[in-house]
Amino acid sequence: IIFPVFGYAFAQFIGTYFSPDPEAIRDGASKWALVLVGLGFAQGLADAIKIFGIDFCGYKVATRLRDKAFTQTIHQDIAFFDLPDNNAGKLCSILSADVLDVKVGCTGNVVSVVQEVHVILELLVCSFGVNSALHADPSMTHKTRRNDEIKGAPVIMNQATSGIRVVSAFGLEEAFIKSYFESIESEQSTKVKDAIVLGLAYGFSQAVNYFVNCLALWYGSKLVATSGVKSEVITQTIFALTFAVSSAGQTVLFTTDSGKAAAAGRRVYALIDKLGVVCCGGVQTSDIDVRDSGGKVLTHESFTGNIDFDRINFTYPTRPENRVYRNLCFSIKKGESVALVGASGCGKSTVVQLVERFYDLKSSSSVQAQTHPTTSAPDSEPKRNPADSEGQILFDGDDLRTLNVVSVRKQEGLVSQEPVLFDMTIEENIATSKPDATEEEIREAAKLANAAGFIESFPDGYRTNVGAGGAQLSGGQKQRIAIARALIRKPRLLILDEATSALDVESERVVQQTIDELLSAEKRSTIIIAHRLSTVRNAGHVNKLNPYVVVCCVGSVRWNSDKIVVLTNEDKKGSRVAEMGTHDELMQKRGGLYRTLVGLASMQSK
Repeated sequence: IIFPVFGYAFAQFIGTYFSPDPEAIRDGASKWALVLVGLGFAQGLADAIKIFGIDFCGYKVATRLRDKAFTQTIHQDIAFFDLPDNNAGKLCSILSADVLDVKVGCTGNVVSVVQEVHVILELLVCSFGVNSALHADPSMTHKTRRNDEIKGAPVIMNQATSGIRVVSAFGLEEAFIKSYFESIESEQSTKVKDAIVLGLAYGFSQAVNYFVNCLALWYGSKLVATSGVKSEVITQTIFALTFAVSSAGQTVLFTTDSGKAAAAGRRVYALIDKLGVVCCGGVQTSDIDVRDSGGKVLTHESFTGNIDFDRINFTYPTRPENRVYRNLCFSIKKGESVALVGASGCGKSTVVQLVERFYDLKSSSSVQAQTHPTTSAPDSEPKRNPADSEGQILFDGDDLRTLNVVSVRKQEGLVSQEPVLFDMTIEENIATSKPDATEEEIREAAKLANAAGFIESFPDGYRTNVGAGGAQLSGGQKQRIAIARALIRKPRLLILDEATSALDVESERVVQQTIDELLSAEKRSTIIIAHRLSTVRNAGHVNKLNPYVVVCCVGSVRWNSDKIVVLTNEDKKGSRVAEMGTHDELMQKRGGLYRTLVGLASMQSK
């Protein structure tokens, strides 16, 4: 609307130059100069509102995209993160740089449409003498914005994806989603201020055109009236100034790379549209989703601790050519101490991956449930496709796949080989697995984990920030905080996944002392995965009145245990149970695999 009105006013202003009466020239010039000033303010205000609105909508779009993409990402099953294209760095890039590129593309296209409308209007009023160069080209948006990424949200995203197993094991998905959304909401409020500044800058650049034209026309009328300058010369000068100002106005604006925005949009929506089933070379992963409220709920009272591995054939979804288990069978009874022993790469840690239900076994009608399966000999193995994942894991007789995944993980506490701590205080890290934990519960868990001493030695005590990845703490300190985090929820199964393998000798000694105390405590269900004898040497000394389970998985061992399960994968066709029994029973087998492993461990220690 303003451009046609400006054209009319501009034409009237030019017309005053041709009046034979100098007084009429002065009066007409003053009148139309005021009109043009008013139009300049109106144009500046309109453009400021336009750019602010478009930029604000763009950040709204970016916020919603980030929220949806992060929510979908954190609820993916673990197999999703096994894919090379789904590493933490690339996912963070999608949620930061790519989303901003989409925002830039969306807002830039809107402004381009508005710009085209302006051009059409100008062409319609050309008959009034308005040159089409009277406006600055508002193709949008900040190139510098591409470097203005959210600082908080990528950190949260990186912590969530790099520590996804801990996030899944402790049910931290919703907590991270809330934290991420609060971060991007906070960032959006600051961007609203930026949008206001951008709108005002753009509006001012447009208003300057009017002000310069107004000043030039007004001063030109004085020259015509008093100095005898020809009106043609004034007109030429004014149009030259108009072109110059129009070009200068473009310096506050920027162009859109629509191709880059389209590619970024495809990556963002590809992430949002994933529904928990990821294809990799034709292989589909499981669709485990903690948002699924279905399945039988496993409670602390209902779960007694009987776990059966029934003829398990398993391959990781992203590595279907490498068979992990071949007809694996063994049982863990209530209160029983069971150790899994085997060489590196025989699938000891995969037991935890399956018990935590990070991965599912494929359903197979040919696999029959067995409440108390026995060790199977290699020649009794059924003929199955090596790439198949079949069998059952039974919790008190219930197929793990039929149980509610959240309720299962609530009964388990996981401490990984590389302790995953988040960039927050010690007490917040301990309480992540139990958000409603009291201060007394936090301190009790730290005491059980043998961590209270060093925590209280810090100036800020439990409110000490551990830094990204726990960078402010030593390896042993991080591991003990991770143990406290697992203990605070009072899990039915405490899983120590090679908890000392990455520690130095002194740190291992301290953490080992903690593990020994935990193993001797009453009512403590523990799964230990380790490659050192020192980690599990006291595994068998569990109170026999304790109605819980202790599972020990080691590479070379010598200790008293209720049962030792020896795994072997000598033919590289999948691990199976080679031997099973107590330490004394297995040591009596001449040429036995377990006896050989213990002998090798003794030689290495010497």
